[in-house]
Formats: sequence, structure tokens, C-alpha cells
Amino acid sequence: MSTPNKSVYYIPEGSKVAADLYDLRVVDRNITNGRVNPKEYNKHLSSLEDSSSYAEKLPYEQVVETESRDSMDDSISDEDLSF
Repeated sequence: MSTPNKSVYYIPEGSKVAADLYDLRVVDRNITNGRVNPKEYNKHLSSLEDSSSYAEKLPYEQVVETESRDSMDDSISDEDLSF
């Protein structure tokens, strides 16, 4: 019986590679594959600063209105199709 090939990753502190391994879109896969230690990931999460003070709260209606207006700007008019 063969042993699965598990790679061991050493990530220096402050490395940009760590950000890729901890990317929210792939971190679950990296934990499952053994590329990321769950304890180290939790440590990484707790080390992140709270950036909520930089966020701007907008009323829902304003967001929907802006998105609707933006999508109308992207639509093609009959004039654009004339040859």
C-alpha cells in the first residue's frame, strides 16, 4: 500500500504566499489537503485588524438604485446596432 504524497510547506512570516494559501476561496481545500494547519489559520484570522471602521453604510435602496442604473448604462441601444 502506498502512502499519499503530502507536501510540507514552510511559509516565512510576512510572506505573500501565505495570503494565497489563506485565500477564502481556497482555504478549506488547503486545510483538507494539509497545506494549511487549522490552528495556524485561526491564528492568522485573529491577527487581522478590524477594518469595519473604513466601511461606509448605505441604505439598501441606494445600492439597488445604483446597480440598476449601472446595468442600464451597459445595455446596447438600437443606435449602437445600426450599420
